[in-house]
Amino acid sequence: MLRSLLSALPLLFAAASATAVETPPVRPSDWGPDTPLMQAVPPRVLGADVSARQSASNTSQLWISQTDFRLHDDIGFFIRKMLIQMSPVAGSGTPLMLDDPKSMVARIQAGDIFVADATLASLLNEELRNANAPVRNLRLSTRANGQEVHGELLRKGRWRPLRMITGIEQAGPLKVALVPQRIFVDNVDVTPSLTAASIEMSEVLQLHTAHMQLIGNRILVDLDGLFPPPRLDFTVSSLKLADGGMDLLLGSDLAELKWPQLKAPQSYMFIEGGDIKMARTILVKAYALFTSLSPDAPLLFNLYDYRRQLQYGEIRLREDGMVHIAVSPVKAPAPEEKAL
Repeated sequence: MLRSLLSALPLLFAAASATAVETPPVRPSDWGPDTPLMQAVPPRVLGADVSARQSASNTSQLWISQTDFRLHDDIGFFIRKMLIQMSPVAGSGTPLMLDDPKSMVARIQAGDIFVADATLASLLNEELRNANAPVRNLRLSTRANGQEVHGELLRKGRWRPLRMITGIEQAGPLKVALVPQRIFVDNVDVTPSLTAASIEMSEVLQLHTAHMQLIGNRILVDLDGLFPPPRLDFTVSSLKLADGGMDLLLGSDLAELKWPQLKAPQSYMFIEGGDIKMARTILVKAYALFTSLSPDAPLLFNLYDYRRQLQYGEIRLREDGMVHIAVSPVKAPAPEEKAL
């Protein structure tokens, strides 16, 4: 199996054979040739059911620490700690294919994450555009004691400036609610008029999309399916406002997890088990540690753009098949991209 990995390794870096004019030079990592990370992961143990091409394992455990995890450029979250069980939709005998996020299910067992205002605004604006909703161009500004929402509201055929001072609260295992406390339209505070006439927002504004619904004076946001693929299966156990976004606790208690005994930097992803297809290589019963190119830099991993990160990163193999992958935090410019 190690021989097959070594033979496939050049395919991951096919662009490296291009001329210097076509491809900018790859910055070497700061780990050095004898990186201690090759001894940071416990020895790999393989059962008799593991062949050179596949294992009997259908699930991969993904342990994540202090990582900026992106689904694509501006959609993602900062993960303080998380355990994800990843499995292929097709079931047993099919590897996880990183090039096809729709083919995977990510079940979050436990997690502590920060979701930035920009991420939530991007998701909501995409939702509003797809539904041709009478609200658009939302911008969020969150602090620990409240949230301010700016956007545009369609009234009588014209888009008018909208500003809301809102609270945000958990409304179920997979739902959050934006609760407007003051509403400004065309820079006029309409809250006193609505309150005096006992008029709820839903009586003057129809807002109903696949994942957003205005009910009374609460805008319910269904997080289930709001994020792009892969399918995220999770529950929210706690929500707290923070400067610039929201802190979320997901799933069960992190303290109950038996974390792998790694001598790794604080920022990493560790994949254990399952068969994973990356570019043209399959990691059989994966045992891989992802880090940044520098020990002092946090890991930024972009699922939809992981090939470019590999192209400008480094891969090391240990004799027992453990793989250390140091990825580039900055993707290559599109004109310089090469097929892998």
